Amino acid sequence: MLNVEPPPVSYKERLFADANRLANEPVDPAPGWPIPAKLTSRLRPVPPFKETLFPPALRPALSDVAYRMQCPPDWPAVAWLVMLGAVVGNRCGIRPKQRDTGWVEVPNLWGAIVAEPSSLKTPVLAAALAPLKEMERVAREVYRHDADMYEAEADVLKARKEAIRKKLQKAADKGNEQELQSLKIELMNLDLAAPPIARRYIVNDSTVEKLIEVLGANPHGVLVFRDELTGLLLSWDKTGREGDRQFYLEGWNGTGDYSSDRIGRGSLYVASCCLSLLGSIQPDKLAGYLQQTLHGENDGMTQRFSLLTWPDPRPFVYVDEAPNQAAQAEAVKLLHLLDELDPIKAGASLLAGDAFPTFHFDEAAQEVFVAWLTNWQRELEASDEAPALLQHLSKYRKLYPALALLFHLLDVASGAAPPGPVSRAAAELADQWCTYFAHHARRVYAYGTTGAAEMLGKQLQAQNLPNPFTLRDVQRKGWQGLGDRSAIQCALEDLVDAGWIREAPALPPAETGRPRATAYESNPRIFSDHA
Repeated sequence: MLNVEPPPVSYKERLFADANRLANEPVDPAPGWPIPAKLTSRLRPVPPFKETLFPPALRPALSDVAYRMQCPPDWPAVAWLVMLGAVVGNRCGIRPKQRDTGWVEVPNLWGAIVAEPSSLKTPVLAAALAPLKEMERVAREVYRHDADMYEAEADVLKARKEAIRKKLQKAADKGNEQELQSLKIELMNLDLAAPPIARRYIVNDSTVEKLIEVLGANPHGVLVFRDELTGLLLSWDKTGREGDRQFYLEGWNGTGDYSSDRIGRGSLYVASCCLSLLGSIQPDKLAGYLQQTLHGENDGMTQRFSLLTWPDPRPFVYVDEAPNQAAQAEAVKLLHLLDELDPIKAGASLLAGDAFPTFHFDEAAQEVFVAWLTNWQRELEASDEAPALLQHLSKYRKLYPALALLFHLLDVASGAAPPGPVSRAAAELADQWCTYFAHHARRVYAYGTTGAAEMLGKQLQAQNLPNPFTLRDVQRKGWQGLGDRSAIQCALEDLVDAGWIREAPALPPAETGRPRATAYESNPRIFSDHA
């Protein structure tokens, strides 16, 4: 069989075929641009709050507040945990190990409620802290009474000394040596008692210098409460207040002293620096601090907020019921009992050289704690999560024993448990709370990783910015979650890494000679189905 060669293709036919092929090929709408990476679109889910997390002695009161105010039950729970820790302070601690006496934790805690503006978190926090504020009010009245008594006693003492000095003069004039010696001894024995100390429980707005003075009179610690934590966090960035941040970092430990020597501010010292901290923060404000934490500006401040909660909003139901007075009164009574509790009588022991008595776990609770700690540490070691998040979770080494101690003290104060070491029930409840807070920490840190970038990405897709645009263009919009300059900068960096934007070619300097702000171009692909 003969092979037949195909007829040669003419030059025109080849051109026509190439043109036809090119016409049928899809045109790249954005040559030189990468396919943009997908941005996370919503908050990481957290499990619903179980009211069995409430300490049994406080469960009726906290459930009552959450129901009547139609707020997430997480809010009053976290507020009460921080408040209980502040009342106990460093009056006692817990040694999580049986034989190693070097590890000691005290139950002062830091908590933050993350919620949108106008979510009614302020009245909830006010209701939760009302018992502590009442204790503060009563203590202030007692101090005023004692101060008046002290002033009157000082006047009496002054009059007595003046009377004795007159007798001394007469005795000296007469040369009565025996009476002189007797009057001298009488004058020496006149001594004024120590001045009264103002018992403090809660501080709202204070400089570090004043706070050190308050702690000097209240060495077991106080609660610093700021309805909006943003104000406190921003104050640490002011010129001349750089040391304030370090003071709070030391206060979280609860067991050490603090000293500062600065020109213009003098020498400051407090022998016992123990601070509890509670407040709320809006997601858009939180984003900026998280971005700094996740991008290298990390001194461990964010991680110290172990009681970090960001629950889903509760569907509103209109409720108009009277408070459960019996439950609320019982909760207030327990707070007072905890304030007056003698740790030694509750089962703590004071070792030689210790500044305060400490508890241990009982045998069953120790097994629960060891199992938890072993699993917890191994999970952290094997995790590939963000280093800042892992550092946050690693601080649960304090959270777990601190919570277990508080739950045990509540049980002892309420009569639900006898004095003695920390019980298994308290340890198991602390385990449940650590699991709860870990879910919320992961939600918060995931939001810090993608939240601001996602919000800015949506605005770019909606073409609400010029192309190219600058950081200042974004800031002028005042969009929620993108009001902080550092948060915007981090969002821009994340979007560059995700291929959504890139730096535009630099323009010549302005007429003033100042360099122009960095401009960014949007990837055309984000306006198509690829994004």
